Amino acid sequence: METTWTPETGERRLIDPSRDRLTMEEKAALIGRERFNTVRPADLKEEKFTEDERGQRDQIRKALKRFFDRLEGKLTPEQLQLKELVNKQYASELDLLRENKLYNSAHPNDGDVPPPDAETASDLLLTQLSPEQVEAILKVAKQPQFQLEALTAFARYTAALDANKRMPGQIDTYVNSNLRIKLAAQDATAGITEGKVSGWRVGIIDAAQELDADPTLVGNLGQKREKAQAQLKSQGLRLPHPRSYALAQMRAIHQQGKPLDAANWSMLDDDTGDTSVVPGGAWYDDQVDFSENNPDYRNGLARVRPSVVVKA
Repeated sequence: METTWTPETGERRLIDPSRDRLTMEEKAALIGRERFNTVRPADLKEEKFTEDERGQRDQIRKALKRFFDRLEGKLTPEQLQLKELVNKQYASELDLLRENKLYNSAHPNDGDVPPPDAETASDLLLTQLSPEQVEAILKVAKQPQFQLEALTAFARYTAALDANKRMPGQIDTYVNSNLRIKLAAQDATAGITEGKVSGWRVGIIDAAQELDADPTLVGNLGQKREKAQAQLKSQGLRLPHPRSYALAQMRAIHQQGKPLDAANWSMLDDDTGDTSVVPGGAWYDDQVDFSENNPDYRNGLARVRPSVVVKA
């Protein structure tokens, strides 16, 4: 037997040199010892715990399990769910891009960067998103949908919506002129053009056709947007970019036969940092609508559509 010193507790104890590491139970005991070293066995009876204490205990157990699972390279239940979601929805996303002439793997445009395959897309999400982010998006999204977002000009997405109208009486997409200019400048700065796909993003968006109002969001649109962004950011999530929303509308119209936000509208984030307006997306007056709204207005129809995205 050999003697080892545990710096966390200041203890010395005998160990068997034939064992090269602690068991999971021993690790958990070491981590929890300092917190619970004054608790007597009689105090651990279930009836001794208040509801809050039981909740805290369960959270600690869950956190410890996730920690050890990560050490052993195991995926969490939510990560396994995400992987299954990507594998299930990947082919239909590729079909959507092909049908709308945004990307065709059989006949790519000159200079098109090919998309990540399903396995690579899963790996990108699982390696670039924390387990907490994965859990958050799957928990808050009413209808989580995998997105394979081709990095080509936003104008090309709206042109695709207009070239493939499916709704009765559908007319050309409306894009606020100021928003159109900002997005075109953003694309130009990033080297994104209409003629080719310069890269890809993969992500998850809430694809529910209508979203419930969040009762915690009060005040004018600027205040609602600010609080919504803060809430999402705390979970590693975000409001959708207009390109992501265009792709979601395309899918809803083409594959479900019903657009998003026919009764309400979704707040968007154009990544410009402009707080003088609140960008929004909706189906309004027989068209997909990309608006800019006065942040001082009060509007009860604004909704939060959570999303998360990583670059391939």
